[in-house]
Amino acid sequence: PSGPALEVPSRISEKSNIAETVKVVSKEIFPEEFNEILSIRGYTKAKRSVSIASETSGIIDALPAKEGQKVKKNELICKIRVGAREAKLAEAEALMRAKEIDFKAAEKLVEKGHFSLSRAAAAQAAFDTAKALVAQRQIELERTMIRAPFDGVLDVRHVELGDFITIGQPCGTVIDKNPLKVVTQVSEKQVSSLKTGAQGKATLATGEVVEGVISYLAEKADPVTRTFRMEVEVDNSDYLLRDGVSTNLEVEAGITEAYLLPHGIITLDTSGDVGVMTVENNLARFHPITILSDGPEGVWIKGLNGPQKFITVGQEFVIDGQPLKVTNTRVSKVNASTDEAIVQ
Repeated sequence: PSGPALEVPSRISEKSNIAETVKVVSKEIFPEEFNEILSIRGYTKAKRSVSIASETSGIIDALPAKEGQKVKKNELICKIRVGAREAKLAEAEALMRAKEIDFKAAEKLVEKGHFSLSRAAAAQAAFDTAKALVAQRQIELERTMIRAPFDGVLDVRHVELGDFITIGQPCGTVIDKNPLKVVTQVSEKQVSSLKTGAQGKATLATGEVVEGVISYLAEKADPVTRTFRMEVEVDNSDYLLRDGVSTNLEVEAGITEAYLLPHGIITLDTSGDVGVMTVENNLARFHPITILSDGPEGVWIKGLNGPQKFITVGQEFVIDGQPLKVTNTRVSKVNASTDEAIVQ
């Protein structure tokens, strides 16, 4: 859970000489299991988006579907003027019926021995050719009806009534937004802690907060950014969530060992790196850390192993390698209002 913004104390410009022994207070803290959550920026993306291209040419005669309208699979999107296509189909059907009669007559004559097999085969070939022509004319007629390839939304219509459309020219774009995908890129350090099926929560820039699961995690890094594509699927059966919206994605990265520390323990080293000071053999040691969560109860961090003696008082006055005079205490709780450890 996120809490108040963490303020890291600045390192003072006048530090003790490294040879000086500085008095500090330390507390031994043991790591605990922590369900790590990664927060990553991403964007929403439709499951699929297809520009429906025409397979024939002609004048747009009707546009029954409106932009933004939900459409079902095979629903009519654009209608091309039929023209002479129906007449050509009728002509082909008439020819097919004539060739069928010739073929059946040839079969009977062959049975009676009045017709050679070769002439009967020629009659059958003519009939088959006529049937193929009918099928071709039917397909050409059907191509005047441009239909939705799947359930979705007609997002864009590319033609208007009276436009002449050619083969390959798009009539409209249909998108399928259920499930909706949240797409992001994860770093090389992050990818090993993620797996498909893990839970995720997306907060959209439009205000919606939705949950989903990791459905895809790339095996190969992008050669330019060295990051891995990740997708989280979220339910969008009501189609209220939009495509292309900026999103903050939080995903489970598994259980890790972490330390719960008071806010005031976090400090900076001389290079400005965020970390903590610990006691090792009465010397101060700086450890860079990763902040996992910042809440009223304290700060969850990782980057160390096993129990550690954290400097809880005086860490701003020492540098790495500083000799210490240590007073050991135990932290009973963290004062959320002052961000200080209450020591006893």
